[in-house]
Amino acid sequence: MIVAMTNFHILWLLSFPLLNTYSFTPPTSPIAFTSQLSTNQSVSTPKTKIKTQLSMAQDNYDGGKAKKVLVLGGDGFCGWPTSLYLSEKGHDVIIVDNLSRRNIDNELGCASLTPIVSPLERVNAWKEVSGKSIGFHNIDVAKEYERLLSLIEDEKPDTVIHFAEQRAAPYSMKNSKGKRYTVDNNVPGTNNLCAAVVER
Repeated sequence: MIVAMTNFHILWLLSFPLLNTYSFTPPTSPIAFTSQLSTNQSVSTPKTKIKTQLSMAQDNYDGGKAKKVLVLGGDGFCGWPTSLYLSEKGHDVIIVDNLSRRNIDNELGCASLTPIVSPLERVNAWKEVSGKSIGFHNIDVAKEYERLLSLIEDEKPDTVIHFAEQRAAPYSMKNSKGKRYTVDNNVPGTNNLCAAVVER
């Protein structure tokens, strides 16, 4: 299994138990997503200078076979377009999200410039236009370890992509609640994922 964990646009790859080196640049918006469908993207991290392509559905990764992919944080601004991209490439995509971004928007009394419908409406609309299904599980990976572990054991994903973090630096500096939530969500969520992958 390959686990890709992101912090903004820095990518770390951990392999359990093998390392097939590939990485990708997550789309940063639905507009960027549509332009990336037909282009090969590469990413270079400051420390490792890994330059590779997202080509899981192409000939050079395990014969081009479709993979089962869990996208943690798949309802977010990087997770949703990534889920669509992978589904469009023929992979079996399952989104895991606790909808915290939506709750933070409600807390702050703001909304996206682009209307964002519920996850159920999103996956139904995707099925309608593409004919492909995306699964959805409302799980808080920072607090619901047993549910995360059960999902990984039941689904046996080939790949886990971890976007499930509170990503807004301004929110993390706004007040004590924002600071604590950011740490209480991001650190245990990543730790729980690593523990679940090892335990499974």
